[in-house]
Amino acid sequence: MDIRSLTQFLEVARNQSYTKAAQKMFLAQPTLTKTIKGLESELDVKLFDHQGQRIVLTDYGNQLVRLAEPLVNEFNRLPELIHDIGNNPVGPVNVSTTPMLAGLYLVNFLPEFNNQYPAIDLQLRESNTFSIIEDVRRNKVDVGFCMDTEELQKSSDLELRKLFSKQIIALIHNQNPLSQKESISIEDLKDEKINTYVFGHAMNRELYHRCQNAGFLPQINFSSNVTLFLIRLTEAGSGITIMPKAYLRSNPSHGTIAVPFEPIFPWECYMILKKGRYLSEASRVFVDYAMNYFKNLG
Repeated sequence: MDIRSLTQFLEVARNQSYTKAAQKMFLAQPTLTKTIKGLESELDVKLFDHQGQRIVLTDYGNQLVRLAEPLVNEFNRLPELIHDIGNNPVGPVNVSTTPMLAGLYLVNFLPEFNNQYPAIDLQLRESNTFSIIEDVRRNKVDVGFCMDTEELQKSSDLELRKLFSKQIIALIHNQNPLSQKESISIEDLKDEKINTYVFGHAMNRELYHRCQNAGFLPQINFSSNVTLFLIRLTEAGSGITIMPKAYLRSNPSHGTIAVPFEPIFPWECYMILKKGRYLSEASRVFVDYAMNYFKNLG
């Protein structure tokens, strides 16, 4: 039994005639007869009762009509359904992002995305950059948003799509002499107390690498994942906070100066995907939407 034989059976049932059904389906009558006999043999029941020139459905035939019609109708709608999926994507999209990127950027376009694509079930989780890389690599999530790292650049199994390149700055209390400089170097931090992100945060690791390359370890004043808390510490005169400059646009600081590094301390972030992994239409729509947002971010 297959969809072809069920389709032919239903046409015979509707027309109550092999001849009329064969004409409508552009088939030879013996072909339809053979199909019906094959179904009856496979099911071991009689589907039609011959009454002179007419054929009528038996009780088994009526049951098969009831069961087969929705199946054949859905099968015939497959091209339409596939087209609808492309125009109205549905299903889950699993996204992992750093809290920083979620709070500064994703929050700005996710509500609009959800309104535009209500059938897409966007499942968002927060994690650190290194966990996000592993989640994408192990197919635990469809899409990741994270900071650039040496590990990320060496990941041959990942597809990297650059979102932006901005700066990490030193937020310095205005009573600290370093706040009067147009720019500072990593070496200028040698004798300063530093507020930074917790161990395992990509920015924390990058700061340590840069300090080590300059010949010293940073003196950590306080570590936290909450940027606003680190800012408040600096506002109170307790430590220099190393952070993305972009955060200050939505969270201005008082009594402090944002001083850039020379050479630039970059904050580069990427959308990452697993190379060769199939992406659902819903995931592709999300990826395109997010990339368009960051493209127009400026």
